[in-house]
Amino acid sequence: MDDPRFEIVDDNDQGFHARYIQGRQIIWWTESYTRKANAKNAVSLISYGAEAAPMYDRTASARRAA
Repeated sequence: MDDPRFEIVDDNDQGFHARYIQGRQIIWWTESYTRKANAKNAVSLISYGAEAAPMYDRTASARRAA
């Protein structure tokens, strides 16, 4: 499998968005930003805090099971 990576790409609205890719699959992506620096900031925030972030199941099925 290919190494996971972040990419910043041009979008169709003359903006930028960031995405996280593992192999050939896009795992995560951002909204469109007008500035490339904002897309880079999104990557920084996610890569800094994601490892320690807890995961909560907020789905309806999880609420019914509780």
